[in-house]
Amino acid sequence: MGRCRIVVWCVVVALGCSPGESPAECPAGTYEDEGECVPDGTPVGDAEPSETEEGDDDDHASDPEAEGWEESMADLPTIEDDGPEMSDPTEEPSEEPRFPDRIGRLSFAVKTAGGRNDGSNGQFEVCLNDSRCFRLDVAAVDDFRSGEFDVYHYAGVDMPRSRVDRVEIRHVNGADMWRPACIETRFDGEPVQCNADLPPIGTGGGAERRRHRMPLSNECGTCYPARITHGPLVGAVTADTARILVRTDASRPVKLQIAEAATPGRVVTEVGPRWPSPADDYTTTFRVTGLSPRTDYVAKVLIGNHVTSFRARFRTAPRPGRSAHFQVALGSCANNHNVRPVHPIFDVIRERDPEIFVFLGDNHYGNTGNVQGLWWNYRDTLGMPPRERLVSRTSTLAIWDDHDFTGNNSTRHADGRDRALRAFRDYWANPGYGDGGTPGIFSKVSHGDVDFFLLDTRYHRDRPNTGGSILGDAQFRWLRQELRASTATFKILASGSLMSRSGGETWTDYATRRQLFTFIREQNIHGVMVLAGDIHRSSLRRIKRDGDYDIPEVIASGLANFSNSSCHGANSDYRQIACLGDVGSFAMLDIDTTRADPRIIARLYDERGTHRGQAMTILRSQLR
Repeated sequence: MGRCRIVVWCVVVALGCSPGESPAECPAGTYEDEGECVPDGTPVGDAEPSETEEGDDDDHASDPEAEGWEESMADLPTIEDDGPEMSDPTEEPSEEPRFPDRIGRLSFAVKTAGGRNDGSNGQFEVCLNDSRCFRLDVAAVDDFRSGEFDVYHYAGVDMPRSRVDRVEIRHVNGADMWRPACIETRFDGEPVQCNADLPPIGTGGGAERRRHRMPLSNECGTCYPARITHGPLVGAVTADTARILVRTDASRPVKLQIAEAATPGRVVTEVGPRWPSPADDYTTTFRVTGLSPRTDYVAKVLIGNHVTSFRARFRTAPRPGRSAHFQVALGSCANNHNVRPVHPIFDVIRERDPEIFVFLGDNHYGNTGNVQGLWWNYRDTLGMPPRERLVSRTSTLAIWDDHDFTGNNSTRHADGRDRALRAFRDYWANPGYGDGGTPGIFSKVSHGDVDFFLLDTRYHRDRPNTGGSILGDAQFRWLRQELRASTATFKILASGSLMSRSGGETWTDYATRRQLFTFIREQNIHGVMVLAGDIHRSSLRRIKRDGDYDIPEVIASGLANFSNSSCHGANSDYRQIACLGDVGSFAMLDIDTTRADPRIIARLYDERGTHRGQAMTILRSQLR
């Protein structure tokens, strides 16, 4: 079937495109390249360029009672929530995708106008002809909020493109008014329609006010301010590699150009192109190789061959085993449902210029195992400017806890754990996900002579106090093997749940803690400490162990959730050095392994960046 490349898809009968035909005039936001309209990657419409550098409802695809409905419910595609689909997130595609004549995956992005009364609690659908309509409804998400985006994916559509003759928004029931500012449509990732400045729907008048029909025009290219919608996010960084994640509005050719910060005009390597897929909510992760240790780099994001304004900056790690002095920031419990916060604490963290930031779980509060609901929360949080600014210039590692897994106090028995794992992989650029045939988010990354063990305390977690495990047998076996093999000066375990005894869920509910402590003692494992989140306050502790060294625990919890988080006194399980509650907080680690006695100094900071309480100095000589 003939079509005009990428930006404008055309119905053969209506537009008469033929293979190889050059467009007469390229739309805004594209440029002509060898007879084709190629996206230029710049913001479209009247929006200013975006900068990332300094200076449970039903899931039916449609309402069976909607006007013109002709197909049985058994033939309906479902809103995208159909299992893990977890290939290697950094695997390079070999060629440009071929967009089929029959739609397999369909996606819409809808922006609600920003007026005070433009949002809606109504129910809406989008129809592509008289009989094929798709309900706009994501489980566990408040759709159609004023000034915000919603994205809807459908799998198994199996509809010929030739049968599409419109994009029509319909009000399914009620008379609640909604003003959509813009809607865009993608067939298997290909951008085929975008219309803006739409009239309100459902104002209480006649049928003409309950729907709005649009032609298959692509007048705005994308409803987003730019074709790069989120990121770049700098993930795991080693001495010679870096992982960088971006999200686009559609399947477009995305590349990275890497240059040393000292000579930003000289490209040292180029990675890509990658074609983000609707199966991954249009996210893609690049793995950059061939870098030099301890070097500052700039990564420029390209769409096609056009350099966009989006940048990432990062510093590579020291050579493996090499001593170094660097800063690590920690935090968890970033509630994104508190009256639309923007999380300014991330700008405060960025000002301290950490080399690594570790998210310790509850990185959003989706509380759902629905893929689209989880994607919504990841887009929501990554789109907050302070957070986006931090992760675009800091190596970011992440684990999860209950609220960004499937829900409060959830375990391996939770419905949706595989979907949660799929969404997590889509939106983080960690060093790995699980080990061989064992799924999960656990992995290890080395930074000079410091090893970070990112633990998964949810996917394999048994119910508490039943004699089960918090890690599962396979992950616990992996952890013991890695600890035994590690020669790192410090071995830092990052856990969503506390290892010390405290109120709520902790490792003390499981035999795993006792077994781990016994293993550390019997195998003479030196230099172990713990990072944790969960409890909505930050604390510096030393876990007491008879006959062996006390294990330091740094709890950083309260980035944007610190309700009911007053500090409590120590108990027989640990000695408390400092505690910070009832205020937004994070922790910093000053790690210096160049000293004769390597040390880590842990400090707590409030949401204004003020150091609070006593620091905890951790000497390597104390951990043996």
